[in-house]
Amino acid sequence: MSEIIEKKVILVGIDNAGKTTILNTMKKEQDSAVYDLKPTKGVNIEEFKTIEAFSTKETSVIVWDFGGQIQYRMQYLQEAEKYFVEIDRVIYVIDIQDKNRFEETFDYLMEILKLIRGFNKDESKIDVMVFLHKLDPRLVNDPQYKERSKYLQEKIKNIFKLYKFKLTVFETSIFTVFQKIEVI
Repeated sequence: MSEIIEKKVILVGIDNAGKTTILNTMKKEQDSAVYDLKPTKGVNIEEFKTIEAFSTKETSVIVWDFGGQIQYRMQYLQEAEKYFVEIDRVIYVIDIQDKNRFEETFDYLMEILKLIRGFNKDESKIDVMVFLHKLDPRLVNDPQYKERSKYLQEKIKNIFKLYKFKLTVFETSIFTVFQKIEVI
């Protein structure tokens, strides 16, 4: 019998960034991914199985999809020991179209990173993937969005200078996130 590996992935960001749509994509529920979804209340925990690339080992992926509304964010920060322990991967989602909320999302990202550092033994073993999400095909070549993406990536790299997490930044949309989902 093959060994089953468990991975805890947290999917975080402020409200309306597209986290649940990304989760549905990870679960290969592409049809449901594009429908209007209701905001996630609290944390939705989903588990699914996958096979690791270049291996026969089965992986049980437990994804914690964090609702991003302010009242839930405050709860996560106040009860951090319930949420931010034994993490293997963080997917932090930023809505690239919502420029009025960039500072809010950076503040929340910094709070999350501090907590993860405090509750996990070795931050250098935790992968953090930042998705600059909702960069739809019609926007990819738009100079305004190219500049916005560059700004966000520079800001994120500056934030991560304080940490040893393994950082990767992706530009994603509902149409391209399928390519990034081999995140386990």
